[in-house]
Amino acid sequence: MKRVVVYGCAVWAALVAISLILLPAEGKHEALYESIKLTVLVAAVLGGTIRYLSHRPTLTAVSAALVGAGWAAVCVALDLLLYASGAFTVGLDVYFTDVASSYLVMPVITALTMPWLTFRDRDRVHAHAHAAPAPAMSAPAALSPGAPSPGAATTGDGSDEPDHYIPVGHC
Repeated sequence: MKRVVVYGCAVWAALVAISLILLPAEGKHEALYESIKLTVLVAAVLGGTIRYLSHRPTLTAVSAALVGAGWAAVCVALDLLLYASGAFTVGLDVYFTDVASSYLVMPVITALTMPWLTFRDRDRVHAHAHAAPAPAMSAPAALSPGAPSPGAATTGDGSDEPDHYIPVGHC
């Protein structure tokens, strides 16, 4: 539960930061302001989802949606603290229809991302389990131009392309 709150706070902080940066454009270029805010919201939630859920392969899409709902609840709670301090100049009805309603996308993103992470991880495990061991290279072949460097990780599919997947530490 603590991690859900921390990640929710991080998403909210990203939204507040972009709102403060774009504050001068809020009245003049409303469509641009809203588009950028929504893009940052989606990017923050998607990034947080991948980071948070990638090390929890046993979670279901429903569990992932609950994580997103938790993040949305944290964002609303923090917004209401700002509202109580007088930071918002609109009524609560406008806040809930205009601002808080955009948080409804959070559980959708987390729920849709979880199956993708599950399939991605399953395919990686399957590919690595069935990969043939790499042949030993002789010293001259290892030094020839275009040859992969000794000890370089490859995709395991016979190509010389490096495997760029770098596992993220536990959250």
